[in-house]
Amino acid sequence: MLAERGEATAGDLASGLGVPANTMSSHLTVLAHAGLVSSSKSGRHVLYRANTARLEPLIGRLSTLVAKELKAE
Repeated sequence: MLAERGEATAGDLASGLGVPANTMSSHLTVLAHAGLVSSSKSGRHVLYRANTARLEPLIGRLSTLVAKELKAE
């Protein structure tokens, strides 16, 4: 969702996913510490962006693992 939007606030993402904004903000902070998202301040808001360079290899690896699991069933 964040990669599709380009950038968004925690509140924007939370409302789109139906979760509390403070919960989303906490999760985004963890993702930021892991280097999977980056953030910048814009006035009172913090804008988050997906770090596609870090996410693409992770997504590729997860896709491989899921494909192996599906073949095993």
